[in-house]
Amino acid sequence: MRSSDHGLLACPRCAGELHNLRCGSCGVEYRAPGGIPDLRVPSDARTEAVREFYARAPFPGYPPRDSLPALHARAARSGFARALDHAIPGDALVLEIGCGTGQLSLFLASADRRVVGADLARPSLELARAAAARYGVRSVQFVETDLRAPGLRRAAFDVVICSGVLHHTADPRASFAAVAQLARPGGVVVIGLYNAYARVPLRLRRGLARLTGFRWVPWDPVLATAGPSPRGAKRGCVTSTTMWRSTGTRCAKCSAGFAKTASSTCAPSPARSWRTSNPISSPSRPMTGHSRPLSRSSHGCAR
Repeated sequence: MRSSDHGLLACPRCAGELHNLRCGSCGVEYRAPGGIPDLRVPSDARTEAVREFYARAPFPGYPPRDSLPALHARAARSGFARALDHAIPGDALVLEIGCGTGQLSLFLASADRRVVGADLARPSLELARAAAARYGVRSVQFVETDLRAPGLRRAAFDVVICSGVLHHTADPRASFAAVAQLARPGGVVVIGLYNAYARVPLRLRRGLARLTGFRWVPWDPVLATAGPSPRGAKRGCVTSTTMWRSTGTRCAKCSAGFAKTASSTCAPSPARSWRTSNPISSPSRPMTGHSRPLSRSSHGCAR
């Protein structure tokens, strides 16, 4: 871990500053086995169940003989990844909460960006760190922590990405508030949630595939070539993605203060139109203005 990255970490118990992984406020000292700081505190049963699941089945995996160009080629097929890469400046400080095996974090760690990937499951982070070493990517750091008690400095990041995570938590509203605190005033939070209605065709295709032993998978070349997967595994997940801009004014009830800027479901086009008029900026290029605030934020707090 680079010394310059120490300032991005915080005590998950009291949010105090860490000095060589020792909290300057409460005195708790943390470890970093394998170079991955362990800043996770005991959590509720649901969170522990999710962590144990992904510890057994890290997702997504890395293909054999993988390389950085191959990773970039995979990302180029994702409209979401392309939109993020186009919108985020080359000198931004980016946080991905729930990074899994770190593939998006590694893809975004280009130019002069600094990227932090955080996740609950250490086996996933170990795959991510090994890939970073294999690819020679030095501008990314991986941290084991829980978004409900993040071992990360508040109001530090230009862009916070949290896709496919909040709906797994026991209290998504409180989880969103915790994520919101990590973005700097004027920063952007990108939230992705499973979309129940958009997943109906996927569920039908998957059901037909299972009934036929994966001999017939209609309208889905990826599932057709992938074969069966363990029940409950994440495959072909359909998410709705929403971008929020920090207003700097926080709700007294939940500490979140964001205005909605764009939403999309399985398509990057809304994100494209959003980034044209609302480029994500780093501190060297401050954001100017934002879209009109919602009368009510997505997590239900009156504005």
